[in-house]
Amino acid sequence: MSRRCSKALAMTTPLVFSTVLTFTVFTVMPAHVANPLSLTGLAIGVLLLAGRLEGAAALVLGFTRRPTPSELATLAPVLARLSDYGLGPPVVKLRVHTQPSPNAVTAFGRRTLILNPTLIRDLALRRIPVQDATEALARGALIVRAGLTRSDAFLSFWTLPWQIIAGIIEGVASIFRGYPLTRFFWRARFVTIGIAVIQHIHDGWYGFAAFTALVGTLSYTAPAWIRRWNTHTIAYGHQALTALPPARVDSETIRPSAPPTPSSHATGIRQRPACPRGSDPGRSRRACRGTTSTQL
Repeated sequence: MSRRCSKALAMTTPLVFSTVLTFTVFTVMPAHVANPLSLTGLAIGVLLLAGRLEGAAALVLGFTRRPTPSELATLAPVLARLSDYGLGPPVVKLRVHTQPSPNAVTAFGRRTLILNPTLIRDLALRRIPVQDATEALARGALIVRAGLTRSDAFLSFWTLPWQIIAGIIEGVASIFRGYPLTRFFWRARFVTIGIAVIQHIHDGWYGFAAFTALVGTLSYTAPAWIRRWNTHTIAYGHQALTALPPARVDSETIRPSAPPTPSSHATGIRQRPACPRGSDPGRSRRACRGTTSTQL
């Protein structure tokens, strides 16, 4: 499957859901409120598609901040090595998550890398070698340079309704996840969906029947499409990094290890206390919700 087709499938459900929900809400709002909001949203979307406002989108939608001077000093050896390959600032812009994230580095938009504050703290405390941090940032920079996250700023803005609803559902699901048979009933939701479709057809509501069937089908296929795209992006990052010439590093900063293997539902490398070189990409819950940023 081509790269464009893979991402199109991954983002179809969040885009369609968010668009339908947004315009449905606008139809029940007063015209003097809905019209300015819709025009403003369209204008922001056009600007984001054109590559504008990416920094603001990363700060607001990604819940990030600019790195502090002390953090930049900690990252200086890493950025120096990235610059040897033309991958460091100002080619890319660095942002830091406001809260610890399961992922070390997130590729976002056309020029932005979002760092986990835990990664910077571990680097400052020498819990991880400089080479490991360099590889994580290099993978993100290579993904950004390849254009795999080119439209992520726009997608993060346009799919806000999907992210909000999915976050609420995930929070509710986490409460009932420990109850017996919860997972079974969720996987067997096709039974309830089928009954609803048959009922709508019996009542002559063919449009509702088709819509219910579509939503039920996408509830199974959308997570798989998103996982496939995330795995494809992670694989590209590792392949592009392997194609680079060896970095000039100090021998004491490198520890031999096996190459990483992407997980079945991964968009990035999950932070570990020891953070060995070549850590396996771990699962990010936001990825299943359709967030487009690629974590490394």
